[in-house]
Amino acid sequence: MAPVFDGILQRAIRLCDAALGNLWLYDGEKFDLVAAQGPLPSSYLEILSQAGQHAGPHTAMPRAVLTQQTIQIPDYQLEQAYLDRDPVAVATAEVGNARTILGVPMVGEARALGVFFVYRQEVRSFSKRQIALLQSFAAQAVIAMENARLLTETREALEQHGGYAS
Repeated sequence: MAPVFDGILQRAIRLCDAALGNLWLYDGEKFDLVAAQGPLPSSYLEILSQAGQHAGPHTAMPRAVLTQQTIQIPDYQLEQAYLDRDPVAVATAEVGNARTILGVPMVGEARALGVFFVYRQEVRSFSKRQIALLQSFAAQAVIAMENARLLTETREALEQHGGYAS
């Protein structure tokens, strides 16, 4: 799945005129970083890889997932999570240099499966067209996840019945 997510994320960044982005899966309790693109320092990637278990309630990840709504944050350095010095928010703003953030939840089967983010390193809002485009990419990611799940279930069923040779 990682190559599919990387490809979707690369196109989203380019078409939304963003500097970087990431894609998180959500299991109902924690977030797992599955793709990250852009000029990201290794220190930021390390913080992100551990952030899913420590994301504060005011950070963008849980907000997008809990509301199941697209969120646009015009200036992340004015957000409560950043002002409260939440480690994830501080790393995003100061190490990732993110200013304007667009986040779209990936919703399937009536629950949020994850969230898709693109970031600008300057304060500049995303257009309605770019928001719609990212929503489309998030829907494609959900379809890819569902297809992978169905393929896995089919292989397992065939293996149980002796009808599949690896």
